[in-house]
Amino acid sequence: MNWKSIILLLAFSTAALAVEDPPNCALAHGGLGNTSQGGLNFGVNIAHVGDTVSLFPALGMVSNACNCINATGSIYIATGFLAKFLDNVTLYPTGAVFCPSGAQCSPGPYSFVITTPMVGAGVSSPLLTIGGSANRVKAIENGIGTVTAGAINEQLSDIHTASTLIVVHPCLQVFDMCGASSPTNISFTGYVMNCGDVTMTNIIVTNNRTTSLFNLDGTPLLQPFSLTSGSSTNFKGNFTPFGSETATATNTMIVSGKDTTTIGGPNASSTNTVTTVCDITPAGGSCTCPCMIWNNPIEFRQYAFARRYRIFAE
Repeated sequence: MNWKSIILLLAFSTAALAVEDPPNCALAHGGLGNTSQGGLNFGVNIAHVGDTVSLFPALGMVSNACNCINATGSIYIATGFLAKFLDNVTLYPTGAVFCPSGAQCSPGPYSFVITTPMVGAGVSSPLLTIGGSANRVKAIENGIGTVTAGAINEQLSDIHTASTLIVVHPCLQVFDMCGASSPTNISFTGYVMNCGDVTMTNIIVTNNRTTSLFNLDGTPLLQPFSLTSGSSTNFKGNFTPFGSETATATNTMIVSGKDTTTIGGPNASSTNTVTTVCDITPAGGSCTCPCMIWNNPIEFRQYAFARRYRIFAE
């Protein structure tokens, strides 16, 4: 055997004995995204502008895949790079992660405050760019690294996305109208409306002049109650003027509630107050506008809207 044959044999042996880490770990397409597993999730499914939300990332290798060295996992949101949750670590197909001293190696959570520009915006990252969606905040996870799949190492390219729904504005409004009056009794009628885009719960409506509120049919108004977006409920009541109130009497309605988002906090609450000045009809006098008793909710709301926004003069 001459020296040329020896060189050829050595070259053939080197190619044939290509090292896989661990041995026989190569899967179809190596590290081109098919040997990795991971995910990205928001901690809540629905939130508000101003809320602090958290992202939970994950990155690893599937069973029997090759190790991935120099692995880095990053998170991107609409405003750009958010955090690295893995930095130059080794991922093993057993689920273990080797973190060099001082390396970032944590599944989070990684938190940020939702701002108005983030809502509906797209997200860009080195591996993927996604468009925005109405009333949603989005995020992208990138996983990169080197998969030791044989003589020619392959690049890991792992991508995951996540989004959460944004409630634009939880909103409650209360309307109050004076009804029939006398020096000893003033009636009022009103309604509470969910003017937002999410169901409101634990709704409480109060009047500062009486603790008793009723449905239009005279049954007690049961509280707390819930209202879906755009829905409303009617109420009525009455109170006795103070001795010092001879011409007019003032009463204040307050409504409060919270939405159905699990994140809670101040952004989930809504409160609305309206103060109404009622004319007092003298004893033996006649009732004039706005001394009306409303039993038709639709007619009442049309009249209340007109008075509130001065559509007609009184």
